[in-house]
Amino acid sequence: MSTPSSDADRSSQMLAVVKRQRLQDLVFHRLTQLFSLLVLLALAGIIVSLFINAWPTFAKFGARFIWYVEWDIINEEFGAAIAIVGTLASAGIAMLVAVPLALVLRCS
Repeated sequence: MSTPSSDADRSSQMLAVVKRQRLQDLVFHRLTQLFSLLVLLALAGIIVSLFINAWPTFAKFGARFIWYVEWDIINEEFGAAIAIVGTLASAGIAMLVAVPLALVLRCS
């Protein structure tokens, strides 16, 4: 039979473990939250950097640079439409291959 003092000791030990785990959970939660915010901050920095570095191009060629197809070095007429369409097409093909493959591997 267990004595009342051993039950109290066991209860106090369990309480100490629970308090320590609560602190560990709080630290883990806050650390994970910090890293997720750092990822968002890095993404915002990348977007700002791209915008700053692309500004001279948009200032010179305007917004039509995005959908203009020509890339004429001699007449200094440049457009990014072909590169954008190529990037979107290759990403789309990759998704068409990767998503079904991932679903098949997940279900097996």
